[in-house]
Formats: sequence, structure tokens, C-alpha cells
Amino acid sequence: HAISKKIKSKEDEKKEHWLDYATPKYDSKLIADVKAYFRIIKLFLPMPLFWTLFDLHGSRWTFQATRMDGEVGGYLIKPDQMHIFNAVMVITFIPLFDRLVYPLLNYLGLFRKSLARLATGTCFIVLSFLFTAILEYKLE
Repeated sequence: HAISKKIKSKEDEKKEHWLDYATPKYDSKLIADVKAYFRIIKLFLPMPLFWTLFDLHGSRWTFQATRMDGEVGGYLIKPDQMHIFNAVMVITFIPLFDRLVYPLLNYLGLFRKSLARLATGTCFIVLSFLFTAILEYKLE
């Protein structure tokens, strides 16, 4: 409805958002909710890709570890022990970020909203997948 009203509207009748053209037929709360939906859906569209790659990472880490040295700081990490690192990192980083990093960033005026945290986490995930791809390329 909003798109057809926008197309049929006069040039001098400019509105802030294309959904605002649906105002006569739909109430403003519904239009605001739909606008919020469109802002949030951008975050959820890449989720299937993320879970596909996430499910692959366990087997990929093990396979990559079979082709690497495995020595870290004097300790030998066997390829089948790579799966434990995801749990260790989650257990370590969630409290660290919750108690130290996020309060510090909030104090500095950054990441005041949960969506900013989510977007930053998504960027870190993309970087980690890129790092894994580069590592795989180097190993081949």
C-alpha cells in the first residue's frame, strides 16, 4: 500500500520514509513497528550462513589441526582437542566482555545499545571466518 501511494503521490508531498505513505490507511504505531522490523531484519538475514559455517568449524578446526604443528607455549595440543577451545573461549570471553569490555566501552560512549554489540560481534565472527579461510589457503 505504501509503495503504491508513494508512486501516486505528488512531488511536493515528500515524506521522511516510504512507509509513511501508508499513514491514512494504517496507524502510526503499526508503521513504526514495521520500520523497526526492517531495521532489525538486516541482522537476521545472514543467520543461516552463520550457522552453516559454525557447524563446519568443528570438523574444519580438527582437519586443520592435523596439518599443523600443534605446539602452543610449550604445550602440545592434539587435533581432537581443538573442539574444547570453543567452550573455553565462550566461558572466558562472556564474563570478560560483560564485566570489563562493555562497561569500558559504555563509559567511552560506544556501544550503548545491544544492537551495536550484536553488530560488533558479527564483525568479529566474519573476521574469524576470514582468518580460518586464509589459514586453510596457506595450509594448502
